[in-house]
Amino acid sequence: MKHRLFNAVKLLMILCMLFILCSCASTVDDLYQLPQLSEQNFQLQEQMDAILNRGASYSPPSSGSHRQSVQLQDLNGDGTREAIAFFRVPNADKPLNIRIFSYTNGEYVESAKIEGEGESIDSISYSDMDSDGHMELIIGWQIGVDIKLLTIYTITDFQPYLVQSTNYTDYSLCNLNNSGENVFVVRTNPSSMTGEAELYTLRSDGEMESDIAALSVGITAVSRIQTSQLLNGVNAVFVECTTAEGMITDIFTFQINEFTNITGMTSDPALSGTYRKASAYCTDINNDNVLDIPVLIPINTSSDSTTTYYATRWYSYSSSGRQSLTMTTFHNNTDGWYFVLSDTWLDEISIRRETSPGTRSIVFSVNIGNNTTEDFLVISALTGDNREDNAISGDRFILATHGEVSYTGEIVSELVLPFEVSKELVSDCFELIYSEWVVTEK
Repeated sequence: MKHRLFNAVKLLMILCMLFILCSCASTVDDLYQLPQLSEQNFQLQEQMDAILNRGASYSPPSSGSHRQSVQLQDLNGDGTREAIAFFRVPNADKPLNIRIFSYTNGEYVESAKIEGEGESIDSISYSDMDSDGHMELIIGWQIGVDIKLLTIYTITDFQPYLVQSTNYTDYSLCNLNNSGENVFVVRTNPSSMTGEAELYTLRSDGEMESDIAALSVGITAVSRIQTSQLLNGVNAVFVECTTAEGMITDIFTFQINEFTNITGMTSDPALSGTYRKASAYCTDINNDNVLDIPVLIPINTSSDSTTTYYATRWYSYSSSGRQSLTMTTFHNNTDGWYFVLSDTWLDEISIRRETSPGTRSIVFSVNIGNNTTEDFLVISALTGDNREDNAISGDRFILATHGEVSYTGEIVSELVLPFEVSKELVSDCFELIYSEWVVTEK
């Protein structure tokens, strides 16, 4: 009896082990198994292959957020995503075409086609401009080297209707007038160094309205378009433009039924409050959901330095165009950090750079009279195998580590300074910077 019971238990244990091993093997197999396409995806791919087999080729948008050859979007608000595919058909009168496939009765069916001329499809955006639950298609076409055409289509029962067509340099979606999402279009004329912004609003009756405001005089190109709130909560569009000597930012709002550039319109770009002689982009420097505009001012440099260093004053704006200083910083773009400066520091300090193997430093000095200075703070970026040991050698204290770089501070003066300097203050004022708003001196 005991022997039979022992055998039964032994058999049960073997079966359990086999079950566990089979489960593990199944799990391992699943890990390396290729993902299985759903039946509807297979059917959609068959539709794509049929078009490609007739001589077409994929021609996806070359810029913007949507660059896939086949994109899925719910265009009519029914909870089912349509497929939008982008093709080029050789030797056709209109070689570029965008095909929309709706999912009906368990399969994708081609329901609409938009054709266009030109070299390529520049971009596409999807927006419910009139808040009716249906997406409009905003399509940019690259007609020639310096010629782009923007078209806006409404889609009703999968029939596309062209409601606007205009040339453009750049565009963005925004919400300035609380009438649904707007299309913000910028056009520039490099030869005359002029430009304009146009705001398009789709009314509920299907009619398109537009408002125009001028860009600042003297611009040569548009570098970036961003949207943000202003200090008093008004929505705005920030247009970053290059000029012959630097950069300028125009801020556009829609207030009291008027589309306005609240910062531009000076005859000389250098007279604008947003002008800077450097490539420096707007950013929300203090994370309050309001974009700040950088303006550069020179810092005193050591007598033995041939480089001019700059402090960056970051200004935020209200909808009336009034500017308010957010903070002042020194950016060390080479080493990837910035330091918040008080006005007291700014009036008294000078800066120089020192380098040695594995160490790149910025040395802050204070004017002590008689045209002499005293070093009081060194901020260093340490690299190499010994960086961790070097970061705590002497009076250094660690500010941050990023990748294979250690950042340290070191207070090197025992003088009574005209402003506060402490480890805590230096740590609080030190931050790493991000590439999209790097300041580059010219």
